[in-house]
Amino acid sequence: MGSPTVIVIGQEGNKFILGAEDDVLAAKQPPTLLAIGGKQSIFELTGSWYRLVKGAMVSFLKPESLQNYINQMDKLIKTMLLKETENKDTIKAVVTMKKLTFNIASSILFGIKDENTGGGGGGGWSCLRTFH
Repeated sequence: MGSPTVIVIGQEGNKFILGAEDDVLAAKQPPTLLAIGGKQSIFELTGSWYRLVKGAMVSFLKPESLQNYINQMDKLIKTMLLKETENKDTIKAVVTMKKLTFNIASSILFGIKDENTGGGGGGGWSCLRTFH
């Protein structure tokens, strides 16, 4: 493989790798992955920054949190699709999906609500809707 490599498999190996402190193991990604993900990706973070990001992800991905997000996304998708298809025979799928994705991300991740759809993308964000 070009450099010293250790391959760890199985449940015990995963527990060891994922539960190890920073002073035990330091993960280094291949240069190509570093170029794609950047220096601030979770794979490159260590120490307190890693614990902060990991803690945020764990709380965000709890089953009860996900259930809440699914309900919010379902309402937002229904509302937005009804609005987008009202009195129209066709819609631009890519443009609609971009708007939908942006609205879901701004609503779920950042709590920015659009007064028209109940999701993100309203107010100061409306200027972004013209970009395709």
